[in-house]
Amino acid sequence: MPSLQLDIVTMMTLLASGHLILALMLSWHRVEDSLRTTVRIWQAAQLLKALGGAGVAFGVISENVPVRLLGNLLIFTGFACELMAYRRYVLQRTLPGLPFGLLIIGSAVVLCSFWVPELWRTQFTVAAASGLLAAFTLLNCLILNGHRRRQSNPLPMLKVLVWTNGLNSAATSVRAVSALMIDQHHVATQAPLNEAAFLLNYLLILINGMGFLLLIKEEVDSKLRELVIRDPLTGLFNRRHLDSHLELAIAEHADRQQPLSLCLLDLDNFKAVNDSYGHAAGDYILRKFAGHLRDHLRPSDLVARVGGEEFVVILHDTDADTAHQRIQTILDSFCQRQFRLGKDQRNLSFSAGIAQRAPHIRPAQLLRQADQALYASKENGRKRVSIYTGPV
Repeated sequence: MPSLQLDIVTMMTLLASGHLILALMLSWHRVEDSLRTTVRIWQAAQLLKALGGAGVAFGVISENVPVRLLGNLLIFTGFACELMAYRRYVLQRTLPGLPFGLLIIGSAVVLCSFWVPELWRTQFTVAAASGLLAAFTLLNCLILNGHRRRQSNPLPMLKVLVWTNGLNSAATSVRAVSALMIDQHHVATQAPLNEAAFLLNYLLILINGMGFLLLIKEEVDSKLRELVIRDPLTGLFNRRHLDSHLELAIAEHADRQQPLSLCLLDLDNFKAVNDSYGHAAGDYILRKFAGHLRDHLRPSDLVARVGGEEFVVILHDTDADTAHQRIQTILDSFCQRQFRLGKDQRNLSFSAGIAQRAPHIRPAQLLRQADQALYASKENGRKRVSIYTGPV
């Protein structure tokens, strides 16, 4: 077998085996329902690339040009599916337009190679295919990097995938350029620079695949942690997380000698809403109220649902008077909203009690003080905000 054919067969066999291993590893990986479609698309991408690599290798050995071109098409389709999987992971919906737009371009390039003279065909195919694959991996890099930058606490594996896709795009671009620059009597795979770029490609493909597996594991673990500390109805933090956070927050603010205010909020006449309109309407109000609090609080503040219609807000670096102003603003804007309950339009309100951190105070004491202030608000007619003024 000529050196050219041997090099191509070796490279394609390595690629096919690498992608097949990644697809099989993903088959043994358990994922939750929200990630299942993303994982299956990514797995299909690896299988398509494995079949494509095997097809190219077989086409070269048998000197069957249609089989070789079909292998290239399968590889392009695999990269299109991989790009679609990353887009689904980031956007939570399948958007095939961009990936399959590039796939159509790749198909056109493969078909055009029929009209390229035999002497230039390998050089043309390697350059065009490498350029398109570089575009696919560059888009993967940009999509994942944009997602990572938008996250307040990005998963560590996202950064690994950004770098591997970026380096893979650079290495594939080197292969495309070296294919164009090489003398027509040689093949691109004989160039040392191109061979080094291919080996880097192969290594990055394996790292990228392992990174994706670890990313899915991190995502599942993160969602499980969220289930433990989140209220399933409103998406706010629950009492478990509040207790652990409040203790740390009190200690941290004491060390910095900065104020901290705890606000206990309770929806007024919420039982009447449940009795008159049903529990579904009550759940609707709770979700709307949770969203209202999120919209009017700083990212550094913490809001948790601790009971049926009771919520706690922790305002960091905020004294009681400032906290009163902020909660009063939230109350005023909430009272102006109308909620559709059955055939009625209803205005709702809440009462609030505020307690400020005192030296050596314990979390349970601070909660009791806020509860006493809340009781005062309800005793004085509801729809108001009170500050704890009792003994420290």
